[in-house]
Order: sequence, then structure tokens, then C-alpha cells
Amino acid sequence: MTSKTKATYWQKHLSHWQKSGLTQKDYCTQHTLKQPNFSYWRKRLTTPATPNKLIPLTLTQPSTARVVISIASIRIEVPMESLEEALPIIHRSLQERV
Repeated sequence: MTSKTKATYWQKHLSHWQKSGLTQKDYCTQHTLKQPNFSYWRKRLTTPATPNKLIPLTLTQPSTARVVISIASIRIEVPMESLEEALPIIHRSLQERV
């Protein structure tokens, strides 16, 4: 199941739960859902997204420098000379994981 599919699945359950008047525990029991998963997705889908920020980058290292991108548990290292061609690939990969 893709991240988008999971988000849609859990958003549907969250909407139904809010309309049901049941406690989270009772809703999860009735629908055979794990309550920790339900709570995780409730928080994930109701927490406002952090806006994208552009961070200025000044390069002073020789061409052997590497750019390191660290986001949550993801760490990406790219040689400076490959950065321009790597950025679109990194961007697509990160979008697919979200």
C-alpha cells in the first residue's frame, strides 16, 4: 500500500470515527483496527504540514565536496559535481515517501 493509499484509508476511518460518536478504543475494536496505528494517523493527518523552506547555500569547498541532506531518518550524500542532476531524483524520492 502506498503512502497516499494509506493516508486515504486512514482519513476515511478518521471521518467515520468523528461522525460515530464512539471513543477511539470502541471504534478501533468495532473495525478491527490497532489503536496505536489509529492514533498515529490521527496525529499525522491533523497536524499542519511544515511549510517548505529554502535554505541558502554558499559553497566554498573544492569540487571534491559533498552535500549531505538529512531529513528525519533519511541521509543523502551527493558529490558536488553530481548535485544538479541528483536534485530532481532526490525531490521525487522524498515526495513518494511522504
